[in-house]
Amino acid sequence: MNILQQKHAVVFGAGGSIGSAVAKEFSAEGAEVFLAGRTKSNIEEDAKQIATAGGRARTTVIDALDDVAVNDYIDGIVTETGRIDAVFNATGPLVKEYGAGKHAADLTIEEFMVPLTTIVKSNFITARAAARQMIKQRSGVIIFLTGSTARGHVEGGTSIGVTFGAIETLMENLAFEIGPSGVRAVCIRTTANTDSRAIQQVMEFMTGQMNITKEQAVAVASFVYHPRIETTSMTTELRFLIGSVILGLVHLITSSHLISWQRGYRWTASNREEEAPPLHGLPNRVDQATTNFLETFPFFAALVLIAQAVNRHGFLTVCGAQLYFWGRVGYLLAAAAGFSLVRSVVFWNAAVIGMLLFLIAIL
Repeated sequence: MNILQQKHAVVFGAGGSIGSAVAKEFSAEGAEVFLAGRTKSNIEEDAKQIATAGGRARTTVIDALDDVAVNDYIDGIVTETGRIDAVFNATGPLVKEYGAGKHAADLTIEEFMVPLTTIVKSNFITARAAARQMIKQRSGVIIFLTGSTARGHVEGGTSIGVTFGAIETLMENLAFEIGPSGVRAVCIRTTANTDSRAIQQVMEFMTGQMNITKEQAVAVASFVYHPRIETTSMTTELRFLIGSVILGLVHLITSSHLISWQRGYRWTASNREEEAPPLHGLPNRVDQATTNFLETFPFFAALVLIAQAVNRHGFLTVCGAQLYFWGRVGYLLAAAAGFSLVRSVVFWNAAVIGMLLFLIAIL
């Protein structure tokens, strides 16, 4: 079954190697594809190949750096089809224009700024145009493309690396803002696609600079542009999950020492086979708070991990994580101070509401 049947996908930079491949894959999965690019012959050839394979494709010559033209284009597609389901941007300048392979100290200001003023600008223009429509229909996905140089690990990748880092930050902020409306923003971070135009140009540069064959350049490019250590940004929800783990340890350690203080450390170190006197006062209140925390934490942890697994990240999940964490902090402090009504009515309910927000986001 084609998973994109009756869907409408727009590909900017469809005349390039990556844009063309993505457009054909969208079509193979059943989507009607809208091919946008600056070179008419390239996108028309892609459309011809898609039609030959039984797909549907339309072409439009457009500059993804033209804000007015892009917005009119997206609006026109929505007016005609009723919706837009996916947008992918694979536009970019030539490698030689942004000084690929040069050390940062050797880059000119103009070379450094080229990918920022083209790739970042065009991605913002196309994503914003798509987001405006997708928010109204409360569905859709905006797909960004970056490379491994988004995390510095290779010499000569400064200009494009900074650009890719900016694209990924744009994606994260956009996802946070449009997620509550049911719209997704995702990013594909690739390593060296040796058949792509950009890597082919890198290899040409390397063969000239290093006096090696193209085959040797392919091997070097594949090694150099593969991240040795890949870092992954941690979501706000995961940070609060880690904070809750630390809070749980605080509960256990505090409760253990207070119980030992009341019953004696000799009792703590004993086999505890004899019946112990009931706890009272502060140790009892903190022990009850610890028990209550352990009753709720597994549910919170499961919700955070499920949301992470199904890519639910937005206003609801962030608020939910904060409500749970600070609710549990407040519960412990209120319990220790003896404010039982505030503890239960305010802080326990705050934590539960936080978990309910996760459920709403997930379901």
